[in-house]
Amino acid sequence: MGGLSIAVGSVLLGKSLGSLAPLERTLASTAKGTGYGAVEGFVVADRGLSAGATFEGTLYRAVGEGYDPLLIHFGNIQASHRYTGTGQGGLYFATGTHVVEGEFVGNGATLAGTRMHAFQNQKVTDLLDLSNPAVRESLGVRLEDLTRIGGTKTWRYEVTQPLGQWAQQNGYRGVIAPSAQADGGVNVILFNANGVKK
Repeated sequence: MGGLSIAVGSVLLGKSLGSLAPLERTLASTAKGTGYGAVEGFVVADRGLSAGATFEGTLYRAVGEGYDPLLIHFGNIQASHRYTGTGQGGLYFATGTHVVEGEFVGNGATLAGTRMHAFQNQKVTDLLDLSNPAVRESLGVRLEDLTRIGGTKTWRYEVTQPLGQWAQQNGYRGVIAPSAQADGGVNVILFNANGVKK
């Protein structure tokens, strides 16, 4: 994974992680005012997971030629993606060019007409690290829940979109996640470009 270093905050490895019950995924009609995040009827209960991970290394992203790679454009906000649902938007990065290529091809897209951008020497803090098996276990989420392929978008994203919305609502800057399309690959999804150096 050349250049990838993930450090987890001390609170996450301390008492907070050990005391967490698995996150609840319950059908609900509304979650406003309850301290829960809701996406398409599912709620993710906040169990005190407060410290985030830090990503250090190079981030890669391919966008159409002439587009700003650090801009969340209107089309992205209106689309439904793995960790960001309609209306949320996010910047999807990978930790290697092969991961970017795998995500594009695996999702039926092509890299033709795009430009690959490499953002070197990045240090992004306060990320929900779903690539960490201990974090997934504490959340009651399996790797298979995060890397579903095939089926409908609703089925593929029924676990990941609530996690993304919950992470954003609870102050995380983004998510570190295993790639669903590139074996062994890791993605970094940011809710905004703050802190990413050009």
